[in-house]
Amino acid sequence: MINLLPLSEKKNLSGERNLKIALIFGVVLFFFFISLILVLSAVDFSVFSQSQAEKILLDYKKQEFSKSGAQDFKEKIASMNKTLNSLSSFYGTKMDMTGFLEKISKLLPEGIYLESLSAAPSSNGNNFSVSISGIAPVIDDVIKLSDNLKNNEGVSQVSFPSDTWLHKENILFNVTFLFNKK
Repeated sequence: MINLLPLSEKKNLSGERNLKIALIFGVVLFFFFISLILVLSAVDFSVFSQSQAEKILLDYKKQEFSKSGAQDFKEKIASMNKTLNSLSSFYGTKMDMTGFLEKISKLLPEGIYLESLSAAPSSNGNNFSVSISGIAPVIDDVIKLSDNLKNNEGVSQVSFPSDTWLHKENILFNVTFLFNKK
């Protein structure tokens, strides 16, 4: 086809064609940017909602951990304090058994045989309540034991039952006294 149009018409047609191409290109770019904005806003909304959900879950876990963790921790501390108090109480009332038995053996006259010996902390915590029962062949041995106990500095409140003094031989005796643990 031969183009017989004048030059001004050709320029005019060429300008219209360029305008149409620019217009189409502009519309395509416009829709591209609109769709890009929509896609990015959808991604932003999705990320935002997921981050909010994670924050809520994190806050919930923090609360749960702080409640259970703190409660468990408090219970452990209370249990340990209770154990430490009982250990402190036990060691505070502890008696030096070796020294105690050595002192008691020195106070016993030779003829006396022990059947039982018990010691328990007294209410004030500084003394031990001691109870001894045994057999003495003669009353003189029981009298010596009574004198030895009464004359000892670490012993107080010596008490024999009255029936101890009724027999002169083969005496079954019981004696209670306070022994100072220091």
